[in-house]
Amino acid sequence: MPFGPEAAEVAARLYSTLPRARGREPELAIAACALLWEAEPWKLNLGDFDDVPGLKVCLPG
Repeated sequence: MPFGPEAAEVAARLYSTLPRARGREPELAIAACALLWEAEPWKLNLGDFDDVPGLKVCLPG
């Protein structure tokens, strides 16, 4: 998925509204792209995305 201006805007919004955003820039960029593309990222550590509103995560197994 490309990370363009729209994804950057969503990521910036997530960064400014979510608690504990500092240090999570890569995860928020992934979440922004997934939200824009209506994708479900596959992640073993669900804590990376549990506070991102509207994001569905594909569970392993």
